Amino acid sequence: MKIYLLRHGSAVDIGERGAGTDEERMLTKEGRESTAMVLRRLRKVCKPQQIWTSPLVRARETAEIAHEILRLQPQVAMLDHLRPGTDPSIVLRWLKTRAEDSLMLVGHLPDLAILGTTLVAQSRMEGIVLKKAGVCCIEFEGVIGEGLGQLVWLVSPSLLSRTESY
Repeated sequence: MKIYLLRHGSAVDIGERGAGTDEERMLTKEGRESTAMVLRRLRKVCKPQQIWTSPLVRARETAEIAHEILRLQPQVAMLDHLRPGTDPSIVLRWLKTRAEDSLMLVGHLPDLAILGTTLVAQSRMEGIVLKKAGVCCIEFEGVIGEGLGQLVWLVSPSLLSRTESY
């Protein structure tokens, strides 16, 4: 299985554009543009069968951009386990129940970084650095478990803005 971890794009601060709480923070114009650029550049190598997202607005908007650019058939699905502060072992248990060959998880720091590090290094530290609108690909050759994944690639918007499309 391939798991793509996508951090949401840049979002407004609380109090801006009607965002009264952290959950209501939406993407900025730059956040939308950066997310779209990253996904357009990765369209040939990033092919999830399903996108799962945190229910927070900025993550949902990021997931919708991914859905549109990657031209996926199934609609984006919300996963409460991707809310900020969720223990990575809960997401790992959920991943073990999935039958897809590839999926994308859209969420937040430090949670995605801790999840990614747990999957590849069996560590609960924030070792994988995911910039806003950054994405990584972790691959499993069979059983999904802590430390059993291989980090295949990791990209940031600034890296992709200086390169050709893949």
